Formats: sequence, C-alpha cells, structure tokens
Amino acid sequence: MPDIPTPRQVALWTALDAVHAEEAPGWAAHWLAAGEDGDDLRTLAGLGGRDTGEVRDVLEGALADCGASIPAADVAAAAQSFNHLARMFADGRAGAEWVVQKVSEIVDDHRVNVDVQPLGRLAGKAGEAGEEEVARACGEQLTAWA
Repeated sequence: MPDIPTPRQVALWTALDAVHAEEAPGWAAHWLAAGEDGDDLRTLAGLGGRDTGEVRDVLEGALADCGASIPAADVAAAAQSFNHLARMFADGRAGAEWVVQKVSEIVDDHRVNVDVQPLGRLAGKAGEAGEEEVARACGEQLTAWA
C-alpha cells in the first residue's frame, strides 16, 4: 500500500501546483478513516478523481476540514526542501553540519522567510549548531510540516 500523505503535505503540494488531483479522493477517504471529518472532506472522498477540476474545487476546503491551510508558494517550497533535509538527517543519511550548511544555502539563495520553518533557525549557524539542536529542529520540522 502506498504511503498516504498528510493533509499538510498535500497543502504544500497544492501551493506548488504539484498535487496529483486524481489521487486526492483516495487520500481523503483515508483521512476520514483516520478520524478527520468535514463536509468538503466527505465530498472529496466521494469523488472518482477523473474530473480533476471537480477535485480542485473542493480540495482547499477538504484540507481546511483537516486543519491544513495552503501556504504561500515560497513557504511551501522552503518547507519541501527543509522536510527533505530533516528526513535525510532522521534517516542517518546526512550529518548535522551538512544540514546546517544546506539550510543556510537555501535561505541565502532563495531569500526565504524562515520564521515559520523550524529548520530555518539553523541558517547561518555553521560550526555553532550541535547535533542535539539540529536533531530537535529536524524533529520539529517534520512534526510541523510533513
């Protein structure tokens, strides 16, 4: 069974116009089974997915039913990048110093507003942020945005 994205993850994809609308009704059904509820969510779960325009018409409301709002595109792009870094760290595929370096590069290259990103607090802390601080920021990033 494929992984079911969280409503927050789908909200990020929606902000980046990267959501697979034809899959959204199935996700909505899983979210309902997991205890989420709302009129738009139930409507989305009942759609077939072939009419992606119909899906997109109720998607924002369905996400709101789950407590997820669609962020600005720059916030979503940063969250996607930071989530990837946080997963790499959590999986042992990236070290703390490398994560801090990449966060700083993302912030510098894209002038991202990092106030809403837990990993963003690490920007400019190369050589200063320890393993524990990076682990905490990565955990908070994944909890908040993944």
